[in-house]
Parts: sequence; C-alpha cells; structure tokens
Amino acid sequence: MPSAGARDLGHGLGQPLLLPRIGSDVNLRLHAAEGGLGSGGLGNGDVGAESSVSERAPRSAQSNPQMAKIAQLEELGPGWSEVGRLLRTPVYAPALLGLSALFFVVNGVQFWATQYLLEVCGADPLTALSAYAATSATAPVLGVLTGGACVDRLADHRQRTLDAAAARKAATATRSTAAAAASTVAGAYTGADPVGRRRTGPSESARRAARAAVTRHTRVLVSMRVAVAFAVAAVAAAPCACLFMRWQVVVSLLWTVLFCGGATLAPVTGAMLAVAPRELRPLASALSTLTSNLLGYALSSFLSGCVMEMVPGNRTRQLRVGFTLVLGWSAVAFACFIVGLGQAQRAHPGAAAAVGRVMAERRVSKAGQARV
Repeated sequence: MPSAGARDLGHGLGQPLLLPRIGSDVNLRLHAAEGGLGSGGLGNGDVGAESSVSERAPRSAQSNPQMAKIAQLEELGPGWSEVGRLLRTPVYAPALLGLSALFFVVNGVQFWATQYLLEVCGADPLTALSAYAATSATAPVLGVLTGGACVDRLADHRQRTLDAAAARKAATATRSTAAAAASTVAGAYTGADPVGRRRTGPSESARRAARAAVTRHTRVLVSMRVAVAFAVAAVAAAPCACLFMRWQVVVSLLWTVLFCGGATLAPVTGAMLAVAPRELRPLASALSTLTSNLLGYALSSFLSGCVMEMVPGNRTRQLRVGFTLVLGWSAVAFACFIVGLGQAQRAHPGAAAAVGRVMAERRVSKAGQARV
C-alpha cells in the first residue's frame, strides 16, 4: 500500500506512480528465488508469478511513454558510455589519433604533390605525373607488407624467448617438486611426515588464459615499437622534402614518407583491435573509420588550403608552406605513437588480470599446503 507522500508525488506528476507495481515485481521475484532455493527448483506457483511479472513488464512500458522511449534507445546499440569505455582503453586513443594524423599526411601528399612538382620543382607534366604515379603505387603497398612482416617476425621471436624462459622455470619447478616428493615419501617411511603434502598449481584454464593474454600484450608492444621506428624515419624524411628543389630528390623523399606511413598502418591497426574489448571491436573499427575520415582525409585538404590562402606572396610560396604543413603533420602521428608505446610498456589489463588469477591460485595452493 503506497504512503500518502507517494500518492501525492504521483498526483503531482500527472501520471500513476509505478512504485507499488515495481515493488510487487521485486517481491514476486524474491518469492520465486526463495521458493527455488528452498525446494530445489521453481514450483508451479513460482512459475505463475514469474510469468505474471514478464507479462506485466510490457504493459508497464506501454502505459509509461518515458519507459518506452528508454527501451527504444537501449535497442539502438552502443551509446556514449561504450565510446567512453573504448577511449579509456590503454593504447587505443593514442593509436586512433596517430592513425588519423597518418591519413592526414597521405591525403595531403596525394592532393598537392603533383602541383608541387610542377610549380615548385619545375618538372615537366609527364615526368611529374609518371613519377608520382609510380611513387603512390609502390611505396604504400610495400610499406604495408614490410610493417606486417616485421611485426610477425619480431613478435614470434619475442614469444619464443618468453616460452624458453617459461620452460626453464617449469623445469626448475619440476625438479624441486620431485625433490619435495622424494623427501615426503622418505619421511612417510621414517614417520617424520606421516600425512604427506600435496603440491597443487594453477589450473590448465588459468595457464591458457595467462598465456593468451601475455601473447596479446606481446604483439601490442611489438606493434607499437615497429610503428614508432617507422614514424621516426618518416619524421626525418618529411622536412627534407621541402628543403630540396630537385624533383628527383623530392620524389625519393616522398617515396620514403609514404613507405614509412604504410609500414605503420598494419601494426597500429592490429594494436587498436587487440586492446579493444571483444564486445566493442565492431565499435572500435567504426570509430577508427570515422576519425580517419574526419581528422585525416577531410581535414588535410581543408586545413592546408586555408593556410595557403592566408599566406601572402606568389603561388610557389603558398605551395611550399602548405606542403610543409602536410609533411610536418607526421610529427603529430609520431607523438601519438610515442604515447601509445608508453602505455603499452605497462602491462596490458588482460594480461595483468590473467597473471593475477594464476598468482592467486598459487597463493591459495601455498596456503593449503601450510595448513596441512
């Protein structure tokens, strides 16, 4: 029975108060749970109570338009809370911004490179078009293949090193366990330890989870290191392309920048998807596409064009300033990758949790042995 204050509150809102109905639903659910615990299962009366609760929920949503709107919003999919959780994931946000800066450089080079070769470097149209076509067709493709191969080779090498270290530790633990078992048997025969001690270790599922988490963390760390290495080369080659006037040197430096940019694409994309929670990986991919288009492709030509319009002087000076801005944006990608590498240096949350479960099982095992 609702109180007088509750009735006044419902009357003031202009709609029936739902507190009594919600309370009855909770009571019915508690009653069903108590009945299931007491009798080992749900009885016929409890099933009827549950069915009445499930039948009453849609009617309450239909009677209250606000609850119906909330239900419709919940059916739309992930909301801002999931986006915030994804952006708070270590390595993801720096890698996302660094990838957007990478596409900023790539689109800017594609947009202004031909005009730069023609008007600043003085190359003839056929030479400029053919040189840039060859550069844009070969450098990114070879860079993507090289970056992926480097990550695979280095990650496999590091994983073999970790496995060898784990095997040595396991062999040492096996020898100590065998010695302890021999002493226990000898003590049982001599009466020194009549009970005997049983040594237990982590379960197989905990070991597999820890190994998978450590493997994932290893690949993320190696990916960010490879991305930083190629970003250093891109940052070193980018400003030099604006200092020289010979088109052969400029094309060679542009090839280096595009090659290094393509080499960072595969490692950074793999690291982003690896650190994202499994249920949020579709959202992570969609958010990456959105930011790459907004902060990369769209922003590149717009911002460089606006800067060129504000620069006083002739067309050659404007092109040099705008092209320098585009190539200098690779420093933003380098800074983001450095931040992501710093976050990857710390233990990945999944790896830390899995290793923590293994250590917890070991502590429980040691406590049981001490009690024995």
